[in-house]
Amino acid sequence: MHRDTLRILLVDDDSGDRKHLKRILLRTGIDCIVDEADSVASGVDTDQRENYELIFLDFQMPEMDGLSALQLFTSRWPDAALIMSTGQGDEKIASEAIKAGAVDYIAKRELDAGSIVKLIDNSLSIMTMRRKLREQQGELETFAHALVHDLAAPLLSIHALTEFIEESINDGDYDLVRDDVSSIGKTADRMGALIRSMSAHILMGGELQPVMVSADSVVQGAVENLSSVIESKSAQIVFSDLPDVYGDPAQLTQLFQNLISNAMKFCKDGTPRIVIDVHTAAEGMCTFTVTDNGIGIAEDSRQRIFEPFTRLNGLDVYEGSGLGLATCQRIVRRHGGQIWCESESGKGTTFFFTLPQPVIGEAGLVAA
Repeated sequence: MHRDTLRILLVDDDSGDRKHLKRILLRTGIDCIVDEADSVASGVDTDQRENYELIFLDFQMPEMDGLSALQLFTSRWPDAALIMSTGQGDEKIASEAIKAGAVDYIAKRELDAGSIVKLIDNSLSIMTMRRKLREQQGELETFAHALVHDLAAPLLSIHALTEFIEESINDGDYDLVRDDVSSIGKTADRMGALIRSMSAHILMGGELQPVMVSADSVVQGAVENLSSVIESKSAQIVFSDLPDVYGDPAQLTQLFQNLISNAMKFCKDGTPRIVIDVHTAAEGMCTFTVTDNGIGIAEDSRQRIFEPFTRLNGLDVYEGSGLGLATCQRIVRRHGGQIWCESESGKGTTFFFTLPQPVIGEAGLVAA
């Protein structure tokens, strides 16, 4: 299992047990930094906050019972894999520890290099699954909010319009009927656009299919998908000589498509001009920029724009689902990159995001 350098914290009041476990960890060959604490208090108050991926906690600490100590550590480092250890194996204690948030439990007499490697791999895998579950839970809550608010409102509008149509038919006012039918069609179109945006956002959770792909061809695909809108707005999309990147072509096309579409939407006056460029960044990543001449974004809103269903302007001014930039962020993060923006109100916006460069090995294999 590939892993970066692990930060590990050992919490045990017995210095001999700490040294024994540290020696085993170092013998495994795992790239790790091991810190020690001889009490719950010193462990919780360590300077290396929020950096630990793995914590070994002795169940029998003198200050408090193991389960209370466990809750302190899981509260301080919710993303760390916490393993409870004790001198003797006890299935009841193991069960209680796991219910309280530990990912595993091991008796000290069972510690050896082989068991530690398996324990670490399993524990980190469990924490990865837990993080994904938390993210999915958050998305479920977000989409529940959308169903209640973003879809309920247009449904109520359609219901009201059907009542108006019935009244207009009874009154013989067929001009009003035509107007209301047209309004229903527009409302249904907005609902359809929202559902499509929600579907695109949800499908980003599928398995990535990364390959070496030309960013030029990806952007060209996005431009072709938006050709009718680009033509109707006489928009200028400027790009050339973009490098190869390592990523999922379909998702990268969606990324550029969303950013270009967003730039065209928020160009209030004049001809939209969107310039796509790239700069080489450190550690095998490319930094792309998408710059527009639109209305810009106020400083206090730049972080919120990536939150699902965020709209800085009312639907009566700019239509949209509020999911486009959230989907962009999700795509970039899934590729191991970051996305952010720089902007001033009335002076356009530049979106920055990083994507992995392909690395060609001796056998011609491509990887990030």
